[in-house]
Amino acid sequence: MADALLRVEGLRTELRTRDGMLPAVNGVSLHVGAGEIVGIVGESGCGKSMTAMSIMGLVPNPPGRVTAGRVLFDGRDLLQITPAELRKVRGCDIAMIFQDPNTFLNPVMTVEAQILETLKQHLGLVGAPGRLRVRDLLRRVRIADPDRVATAYPHQLSGGMRQRILIAIALSCEPRLIIADEPTTALDVTVQAQIMDLLRDLVQESGTSLLLITHDLGLVAESCDRVYVMYAGRVVEQAAAIPLFATPRHPYTVGLLRSALRSDERRSEIYALEGHVPDLTQPIPGCSFCDRCSERLPRCATEAPPAVVLDDATIACWRFAA
Repeated sequence: MADALLRVEGLRTELRTRDGMLPAVNGVSLHVGAGEIVGIVGESGCGKSMTAMSIMGLVPNPPGRVTAGRVLFDGRDLLQITPAELRKVRGCDIAMIFQDPNTFLNPVMTVEAQILETLKQHLGLVGAPGRLRVRDLLRRVRIADPDRVATAYPHQLSGGMRQRILIAIALSCEPRLIIADEPTTALDVTVQAQIMDLLRDLVQESGTSLLLITHDLGLVAESCDRVYVMYAGRVVEQAAAIPLFATPRHPYTVGLLRSALRSDERRSEIYALEGHVPDLTQPIPGCSFCDRCSERLPRCATEAPPAVVLDDATIACWRFAA
């Protein structure tokens, strides 16, 4: 962890709502090493994407703002630098792949023009050198006809092709870290596999680190070195991918894995966690998972559990606290 490329410490992001302040990210700490693929998993609304947006400085204000913590990238706190300095880091040293290319690609600009924007902003590439770089990037993301695709508009391409364009934009400045937020959500299973194979190959070729945010546990099991499990804005468990899937410890992680469909199991019904995520606008004195947990202890309702280091894992649960 000491030589981590990205280290997030005690990150807290609040959203102002009609019902009060909502801590969408509540004391999250994580790290990503050079050349490492790290996953963040959890139910929808657990704070995965908001964590990524907070790291990138993209939380819309209003209604949200980062209120505490540090985001150290190569030892530099991104929360303390100026907006102009952050813009130099964002897109160049750290890039982000968003989950919906229809939202993040401009429908009235060609693919070439959109990639050239980033190349001009960060590398000063224009004219023929820029156009050559665009086609090289399209080849890197395994687009067979880069000349045709470069002059196309997003609506003329398939969903998988549009996702590859987002990856090409993210790769354009050879970033040291890529944050991929649900990069395969809108794609069919075959294209999902192609996109993940592409991302893994790019990481291996360039040594880029990847922070993968997803609710797809299968993708995490196949792709990630380590995994962070989030619930209600907090990290409840962190471990290497293989041990976490083999022997999950936190009751929420156990339930999350039980609810996933597996090809090697036959079930008469699908398992589902009982209860609901708590109202985060109201103070939670104890464990946020307490009301849904079948293994809760008396103190779970009144005291927030500390993060306990056990072997190579970290678990926030009173059952593992001394």
